[in-house]
Amino acid sequence: MGDTEWVAGAYYMQYDNEFRPLAATEAFGMQPFTIYEETSTSDQAYAVFADVTYMATDNLFLTAGARYSYEDISARVRGLSTPVGPMDMPEWSHDWSNVSPRVVVRYQLDGEANVYASYSQGYKAGMLQPSSFTTVPIDPEKLNAFEVGYKTAGATVQFNASVFYYDYKDMQVSSFNGTQALTVNAAASTIYGGDFQLTTLVAEGLTLGLGAA
Repeated sequence: MGDTEWVAGAYYMQYDNEFRPLAATEAFGMQPFTIYEETSTSDQAYAVFADVTYMATDNLFLTAGARYSYEDISARVRGLSTPVGPMDMPEWSHDWSNVSPRVVVRYQLDGEANVYASYSQGYKAGMLQPSSFTTVPIDPEKLNAFEVGYKTAGATVQFNASVFYYDYKDMQVSSFNGTQALTVNAAASTIYGGDFQLTTLVAEGLTLGLGAA
C-alpha cells in the first residue's frame, strides 16, 4: 500500500476443564458419608485486532493499533462432603471485556539501525476459582507498558538495547496456603529495567552472543 502497512485478525478460544480430586464413600455413624468433589470451568473468549504503520517520512514510521477482547467464564462445584451426601453449589459465571491500544514511534537512523519508543496496554482477563469454594471472581490484570530502545543489524554485528517500565493494576499473583493453590490481586506492582543483546559473526559458521537484563 505504498506508505502504509497494516495487519488485522481475529481470535477465538473454547476451553473446558474438569477436576475430580476426591471420590469415595465411607461409613459415618449409621449412615454413609460421601466424600466426592468435582470442580469444572468453561471458558469462551474471542478478540479482534488491527495494527497500522504509516511512513510519515523516509525515516519516520508511526504505528497505532488496538485489540478488543471478550471472555465469558462459568464454573461449577459438585459434591461437597456432607454426612447426608453430596451438596452442590449453584453454577456461576462472569464476563469481562477490554480495549487495549498500542502506539509506536520508530526512526530509521540508517540502513542498519533505528531507535524507537512505544506505549502499549496489556490485559489479562479475570478468573473464577471453583476449587476455593467461592463465587467471588478475581479482577482482570491490566498493564501500562513504556519502552525505549535501539536496534542495529549489520552484516557481522547485531545489537539491541532497551529500557522499560511496566505499571500493573490488579496483578494476578498465585500462592499456596498448604492445601490450596489460590490467586489474588496484588495491591500494586511495577516492573522496570533494561536489557541488551549482542551477536557477532566471528568466522564463517561461528557466532558469539552476549546478553544481560
